[in-house]
Amino acid sequence: RDGDRATFEAHVDREALKTQLRARVISEVASGSPNGVASIPGLGAFAAGPLVDLAVDAFLRPEVFRAVAELRGYSVDRPIPGALAIAQAVRPLGDGTACVFTKKDGPCVLVFRNDAGTWRLIGFEGDLSMLRPRR
Repeated sequence: RDGDRATFEAHVDREALKTQLRARVISEVASGSPNGVASIPGLGAFAAGPLVDLAVDAFLRPEVFRAVAELRGYSVDRPIPGALAIAQAVRPLGDGTACVFTKKDGPCVLVFRNDAGTWRLIGFEGDLSMLRPRR
């Protein structure tokens, strides 16, 4: 919420999130062409890694995830919501994971895993367009 990179990194499993986002980007590239099949060269370029890694690295910044946080009321000009408000936006998934949704009974957007008492972001299920920094 506040653009604090150190705190952001402490609560992000970068490798798990990168793997999940990489799969999402590749899937969206594949589904964006006729019959849901991407061109072999286009998909190959993404699967090769460097382009996907650049795209995913662009997503993995505090200022990008701020857009999702703002949908839940975490704007910089307001106090951080209390535990009750936070709990109302979290749905346990079992297996030590939970998801955050942006509206009541809405779809899961952020997936967190409890790693030895620290909740770490491991997945983003929302529309990838939400991961664009706001200007």
